[in-house]
Amino acid sequence: MDAVQAQPSYSNLGIARLPQSAAIGRWDIVHTICRENWLLNVPITKMGGTVLHLAAYHKQEMIFEQLLQQLRPPGSLLAKVSLKRKNNVGNTPLHYAAEVGSKKICRSIIEFDRAESATLLSFHNDEGETPLFLAALHGYIDVFLYLHFKCHPGREHSNYCTRKNELALIILHLHKDLANLGNKKGITPLHLLASKPSAFKSGSNLRSFENIIYHSFAITNDQELIRQAREKTCQAAADEQNLERLQVTHGAPSETVRKVRMMKVRHTWSVLIMNNLLENASMYQFLQDKERKKDDIDQPATAILIAAKNGITEMVEKILERYPVAMYEEDRDRKNVVLLTVKHNQPRVYELLLLLLLLLRKKNTLKYSIFNEVDCDGNSALHLAAEADFNWPVLGAASQMQWGIKWYEYIKNSMQRSSGLPLLNKNGQTPEEVFTEKHKDLVKIGVPDGVKEVNKNNKASKVLAVSSFVSFCTSLIAVVMFLSILTSVSDVPSFAVG
Repeated sequence: MDAVQAQPSYSNLGIARLPQSAAIGRWDIVHTICRENWLLNVPITKMGGTVLHLAAYHKQEMIFEQLLQQLRPPGSLLAKVSLKRKNNVGNTPLHYAAEVGSKKICRSIIEFDRAESATLLSFHNDEGETPLFLAALHGYIDVFLYLHFKCHPGREHSNYCTRKNELALIILHLHKDLANLGNKKGITPLHLLASKPSAFKSGSNLRSFENIIYHSFAITNDQELIRQAREKTCQAAADEQNLERLQVTHGAPSETVRKVRMMKVRHTWSVLIMNNLLENASMYQFLQDKERKKDDIDQPATAILIAAKNGITEMVEKILERYPVAMYEEDRDRKNVVLLTVKHNQPRVYELLLLLLLLLRKKNTLKYSIFNEVDCDGNSALHLAAEADFNWPVLGAASQMQWGIKWYEYIKNSMQRSSGLPLLNKNGQTPEEVFTEKHKDLVKIGVPDGVKEVNKNNKASKVLAVSSFVSFCTSLIAVVMFLSILTSVSDVPSFAVG
């Protein structure tokens, strides 16, 4: 009886030493304690994880294999319970092995008991994530492919490269249904892509020199990129070689050339992923649920509205090409694609919508003009263009004001005059009144100090006033002299000169 009581006491001591030994990297002690006390299925962490969870999380592949041998035979109750055991957040050891990218530990778990492998692969944690999902989420393509082909053993296995963009395309190729799959908030992969303007050329602010570099080299073609993603090895060196093989018209690339070149590669991959998503996406993904929208304020805007807001012309054009009805979508503030484009000052998207309008009018397929719509506050596109809540890419208040005026005039000239277009919003303001009110602060900033009444006695202001007067006088003298020279050659005697 005393011997029976002594064993739990020793086990409790072992339980206390296990996490401490793991924390300092003494996995040999961990292995010894587990071998002597059979603690493989006992929670030892605050999150309720076992030593198998710890070893997988810390990617201790050799120790994990040794611990796994203590669970033999594979079909035993201890083996089944230990590998299926979840911690407080629902993760099994296989979840952690996939999360840290340990293909060896994943293979050890799957091969240990093949009869239970399908069950282990199907387990979801508290976030609804499977081991396969975690491998994809963290970009471990070799682990993802291994687990994928264990879930679908009849499919052919290939070698792949390791860039995350390639991984996304491969996942979509293998699991086409994921294009329509959203999370609890209704966010789909296309929503996420529409939120990343830097992933596309239209969202990248390239300087003139960088723009020349961008167009001076060519990626062979889209299919070549896909072929490379499917046929190359998973080594990092191969990734670098793939990048170097791209056809570049420059010689030895400088850092700027290399940066722009890699940017174009990313943009090309983003377009490929976007096209793949649109090919497999359901039309209903581009249409708001009108009934649900009234009650659920958290319902996300459709992908085309997000893309228009962020200025991604590639996505807006492609969505409207495949699903023209998406142009009539509105967000919770009743702003359609035109209103959002104007509000967020996206001239390229606006030009695209104007061209689309002309095309649809020629085909007589336009239900009504989306340019004459108003939002929930009664603001038209011209009202939104009059607002000054956007900083143009220029320096100085005067330049900002000039760009604001140009944008307002551009929208005003592009809109068709219609009797149905309201001139007043719900605040009783015309677009001109909104422009005047919203730009008051910008006007004050742009006025020189010498003009302001409060600074009229300031010494610096007086110097500014005198220098301005002198500049005016010298300019006037220069103009008079220029005119005198210009008219002097037109005297009558001048015409007699051969």
